[in-house]
Amino acid sequence: MQGLDSTAIVPALPRIAATFNAPELAPHILLAAYFIGCGASLPVIGWAADRYGARKVLLVAIALFVLAGIASALAPNLVWLTASRFVQGAAAATLMPVARMLAVRTAPPQALLGIITALTAPAMAGQTIGPAVGGLLAAYDGWRGIFLVGVPFAVASLGIVAFITPDVRREDAGRLDWVAMIMGFLAMAFAVVGLGAMREDGPPLYVSLVFVALSFGLGTAFVRRNLSSPSPLIDFRVLLDPTFRRCFNGGLLFRLLVGGTPFVLAYHFQSGLKLDALTAGLLITASGAGALLVKPFTARLIGLGGYRNTLLWAGACSVLLFVVPAFATPAWPLALIALVLVAGSFVRSLQITTFGTLCYADLPTRSAGSASVLSSIAQQLSHALGVALAAGAMAGATVMGAQPSVTSLFGYVAIALGASLCLVVFVRLPRDAGASLR
Repeated sequence: MQGLDSTAIVPALPRIAATFNAPELAPHILLAAYFIGCGASLPVIGWAADRYGARKVLLVAIALFVLAGIASALAPNLVWLTASRFVQGAAAATLMPVARMLAVRTAPPQALLGIITALTAPAMAGQTIGPAVGGLLAAYDGWRGIFLVGVPFAVASLGIVAFITPDVRREDAGRLDWVAMIMGFLAMAFAVVGLGAMREDGPPLYVSLVFVALSFGLGTAFVRRNLSSPSPLIDFRVLLDPTFRRCFNGGLLFRLLVGGTPFVLAYHFQSGLKLDALTAGLLITASGAGALLVKPFTARLIGLGGYRNTLLWAGACSVLLFVVPAFATPAWPLALIALVLVAGSFVRSLQITTFGTLCYADLPTRSAGSASVLSSIAQQLSHALGVALAAGAMAGATVMGAQPSVTSLFGYVAIALGASLCLVVFVRLPRDAGASLR
């Protein structure tokens, strides 16, 4: 339900804008709010599960997911919908980490790989088919139903978790740094408000800039407090490791492409190529299929070229293949567009797996937890920034009176330029980076 919920909304964004009489690009904030909500809850998930028990945390998260989904379906305006998507993202982000923690603590080691695979496979499948489901509902003016698709699964999960899940907890969970938690949460919330205000019919630009500045200031204070704390929510000292730092920075830049891709494609296919919502959704679904196809070949491809070379060629191919659909016209066969999208997601998934594995190569075991949380938060924020970057560039083109096909080109170029900077970071990796993993 988490994977489905995160992508199904994409092809429905133009219909949502029309429903609320908002500019066509305004609903980009719904994607950003969901990603930022995911990042907001991640720092305290582990502590909450240790302190109150994994089963209770899962039950609360699933209940919030259901309530936020219903609130989204009933939203009377875009502000309401944005707030409920933020809450739904925060609830959704809790599910996978707690489930993974339960597996690590209760399952025998020989069964762990199968369990983790079983946990992640449905999420990947949901992310892949989500745009097709959303496109189908949007095509028949049923976009509100997108937020209710996961509700039956969530309700069923409540019963399963309540009766089957062990209530694993730790007695030495320690105290939560509430000040740091509030700082982090407000930084995320102000980011949503600031990005959401950047729209044609929104308040003056300085209002958005004030909220963005507040978000940046609180985020900086959050980092400093954690650096000076003996028991930080997130141990930022893991960034002192050069391999992790370069993979972290490069991944942050590359994931701008991951976050912005569905948004740019949805606008281009529907407003530029005049495709219906269902066809657009099916094409966006194709853009995720390559991520599933690459899995059997990932280890072999990395083994052939090494981690550094793989990051360079897969990163370059990802950016180039992302830009190709920008030049698609109504004369292009849909099969050709789908083929380009599948190839793009193939190398994009290879890139993510490569730096996601390499970043832990030189870290001591005790730092793995903080590194994982920090990477997860950065992933969600980068996705949100990718959407915001594309939407900002496209809004600028709209203000200048550009046609939809040119407007989407601005989004493609902005994302491509931002993501391509990852190559500058990855080229500084040692040639033998990841040798200990091979």
